[in-house]
Amino acid sequence: MKEFDKTIKKKISQDNLEVPSYVSNMIEDTLENLPEKEHKLQIYGYQKNWGVIAASITVFLLVFMPNISVTYAQTIAEVPIIGDIVKVFTIRKDIYEDEHHELVANIPKIEDDNNLEGVVLINQEVDELASAIIQKFYDEIELSKDGYGSIYIDYEVLTNDASWFTLKLNVNEVAGSSDSYAKFYHIDRTRGDYVQLKDILSEDGIKKVEEYLQMVIKTQMEQDESLVYDIDEGVELLNGESNFYFNENKELVIVYNKYDIAPGYMGCPEFVIPKDIYMAYMYLK
Repeated sequence: MKEFDKTIKKKISQDNLEVPSYVSNMIEDTLENLPEKEHKLQIYGYQKNWGVIAASITVFLLVFMPNISVTYAQTIAEVPIIGDIVKVFTIRKDIYEDEHHELVANIPKIEDDNNLEGVVLINQEVDELASAIIQKFYDEIELSKDGYGSIYIDYEVLTNDASWFTLKLNVNEVAGSSDSYAKFYHIDRTRGDYVQLKDILSEDGIKKVEEYLQMVIKTQMEQDESLVYDIDEGVELLNGESNFYFNENKELVIVYNKYDIAPGYMGCPEFVIPKDIYMAYMYLK
C-alpha cells in the first residue's frame, strides 16, 4: 500500500492537477488508515474488499481522469468515501427535570439507502421500548410526586460496515437503587434482515456456548471469591434472544444486564467466546 501511495503522489505531481487540499488530505487519510484486514463480503463467489475498492475509486476519479477540474474535485469531496453505511441520528430528545426527578432520553433512528427491512423493524422496536420507559417515568411521577427517580437513555453504534450493523441502546434507571441494562440490535446487511442470536447460531451452537459460559463462570468464582454468579441448576444462561455483539476481533461477546446472573455490584457482565467454540455452528460466516 505504501508503494501504491507513492505512485499516486507522483502522478498528481506530474500532471499538476489542481486538487483542493481537503481532497488531497482525504486521499492520504483513506490510504494510510485502511485497516490491514478489511471485512470481506462474499458476493457471487468473489470476495470484495470494500475499503480497497472505495479507495481505488477515489484515486481513479481524482488522479487518472485527465481533465478533472477543481469544481469536480470539490464535488467528489462531498461524497462519503469510506464511512458509515447505515446513517444513525437522534430523532427525539426528551428532557424533564424537577426537584426530585430527571429524565434525559436520546432516541436514535437509523436509515439506509436500500430501505432494508431490518432498519424498519429496529426503528419500530427502539421507539416502542423508549416510549414505554418514558411513559412509565411520567406515570410514577403522578403516583408519587415526592419520590425520587431518574432515567437516562442513550445509544452507541458498535459496528457499521458493508456487511454488519450493531446498535446498542443503553438505559440507566435510578430510583432508590440503580438499574442498568442494554438492548442490542443487529442487521445482516448482506440480506437486510434484523438478526438475533438464534438467526446466526444453531440450537446446538447456542448449547455449546452456554456450556462454555458455565465452565468459565465456575472457574472465575473458584479463582475470585468476590465474584458471585447465579448458575444454579435450571438457570438458563443463554437463549436465541440473548444480548450479544461482535468485538473488534470479530469474536462473539455475550452480554448480561445488571442483576441478570449476578448481584448489582458486578454491573453488566460480558464474556468473550473463542471462535472455535461456535464457528462450526454458525449460519453466517
